[in-house]
Amino acid sequence: MNRKLLEKVEELTLHLIEKADENRQLRERLMNVEQQISELIMNPKS
Repeated sequence: MNRKLLEKVEELTLHLIEKADENRQLRERLMNVEQQISELIMNPKS
């Protein structure tokens, strides 16, 4: 029983690490998009 619980904790820990990395990547992408939007607003090409 303890072995199964430990395996589940390890599984959930790895899942949490993966989700945190995905979250970081999405935040970086969002920042890049926001920067691009700001640049387009400040320097319209038309």
